[in-house]
Amino acid sequence: NGRIAEAMTLALAGPQRWQNDAYWNRYSDHDGLVALLLAKSGRQAEAISRLQNRPDLRGVALEVYELLTKGPPQ
Repeated sequence: NGRIAEAMTLALAGPQRWQNDAYWNRYSDHDGLVALLLAKSGRQAEAISRLQNRPDLRGVALEVYELLTKGPPQ
């Protein structure tokens, strides 16, 4: 519904201790969701950087990375 800030708050809710590389690598769907929310909030470069720096990009996170980095349709 266009409530990106609220969605971001929910996606990153709780204490910071769970937000580590092991978690993001295990749950590529959640990582991809956070990256999409970053991009939708005007922080696309941060979203791309977030995923680009993953040692093992796969699943939904990889799909989101490809979506964010592909150029405009030719």
